[in-house]
Amino acid sequence: CDMCAAAFDGSGCELECDAQETCGNNGRCTPEGTCECFEGFTGEGCLRCAEGYTGSECARECSAEDSCNGNGRCTDGGCECFEGFAGDSCDMCINGLSGSECDISCDAETTCSDHGRCTEDGQCACFPGFTGASCDECDADKVGGAECGL
Repeated sequence: CDMCAAAFDGSGCELECDAQETCGNNGRCTPEGTCECFEGFTGEGCLRCAEGYTGSECARECSAEDSCNGNGRCTDGGCECFEGFAGDSCDMCINGLSGSECDISCDAETTCSDHGRCTEDGQCACFPGFTGASCDECDADKVGGAECGL
């Protein structure tokens, strides 16, 4: 009989490869004792999603344009966002950036004096009671203090 026992392979049955342990159940053992990954999986031990696949089972095809909004690339079950972008689908800007390309610098704490929020075009939208390009002035009907509410 020239068959090897389970988990052993090679000409003298000296190579140990268990598909479940060595290949993460995501591939099969080759005669050389290495893993040959199933479709959708890659890497040592077949533990990562191959390019273009995503999800816990690496079964869902991932298109950078569809899944990552064109702002990242598909990797290991999700999106790896390009510089400036964030979120599971790369559909948000990192803190301090705004705009459709996440290339407009606006930090609410400094740019808007912590009295407003940054808009899509990098301008400040002031909180009630504040005005000015940097939200550093009180509305005409408000007086004094850092809170502009007196």
